[in-house]
Amino acid sequence: MKNNLFYLKTFLPLAIQMFADGGEGNSSKDHPPQGDGGNGQGATLTLESVQSFLNDNDEGKKWLQSFADTRVTEAIKTYETKTLPKKFFLYSLAYFRIPFS
Repeated sequence: MKNNLFYLKTFLPLAIQMFADGGEGNSSKDHPPQGDGGNGQGATLTLESVQSFLNDNDEGKKWLQSFADTRVTEAIKTYETKTLPKKFFLYSLAYFRIPFS
């Protein structure tokens, strides 16, 4: 396996632990967190500010409606593929009076 040209470990010998916090590589002390947790525009992101944006701002309302529509559409597709065939099968058994055990 080591002589295989497509064996990626022969081309990319990485120690992934170097990228983890507190690993063998650079410590987190070398790179302190930047900023104060704000959004770079002088405002801090809080639950209240997000709720206000989604409830009061037209762009927030449009985004929330689009997100909800997408999730409902996915739920309907899931229902159609997983539950509806079972119900149709059971209905057809009952309609034709075929015993189901």
